[in-house]
Amino acid sequence: MIVCEFNVNQQQLNLVEKPFLVNLSNNYLQLKFNFQDEDWEDLTKYVQFQSCKGNYLFELENDTVVVKDYCIPNKRCIFTLYGENVDTETRITCEQQQLLLKESNYNTKSTSLIPDYSPDLLIVLSNRVSTLEYNLSEDYYTKAEVDELIVGDTYTKSEIDGLLVLKSDVGHTHTSDEISDWDSEIISDFDIFCQDLADKINEI
Repeated sequence: MIVCEFNVNQQQLNLVEKPFLVNLSNNYLQLKFNFQDEDWEDLTKYVQFQSCKGNYLFELENDTVVVKDYCIPNKRCIFTLYGENVDTETRITCEQQQLLLKESNYNTKSTSLIPDYSPDLLIVLSNRVSTLEYNLSEDYYTKAEVDELIVGDTYTKSEIDGLLVLKSDVGHTHTSDEISDWDSEIISDFDIFCQDLADKINEI
């Protein structure tokens, strides 16, 4: 929490040291008042903030007040301090003070929060990515378009080469490196994954 201190002498307010301040913080800036004379004793002390949205009155607690965000919506924290005793009808006012604030550009009205993804969707996406990474590895191939292979099964490179040799005509062999549609299968899987992802996002 940032504490901004003022020394109070009768009706004078003197800033002790100005910290670096930014507008629209909430419950983070504290104003602390050091009353240095007896005039303010037995008085109930208040701080009144002024902004474009209205005036806001707070009673001091232990000679401090924590500033709400709606009190500092702009580049100035404008306030005045006063104390009063209802029984004696005594009131002490102080000159208006203002603190210059940096612009935070914080805006909740025009900001849309992205809904949380469901755990099921995250699991599905994670599994699809893992499958693609596995398919693209050097030692394993899946969904080979060969009569002896079952779609979806996983074989090592040497196993596929062996099956292709058994299937080929005499003197005519193929290796898995010569399967021309292998890359297209991987690209197709990735396209389907991207489309599924886009569909899920559009449903949100």
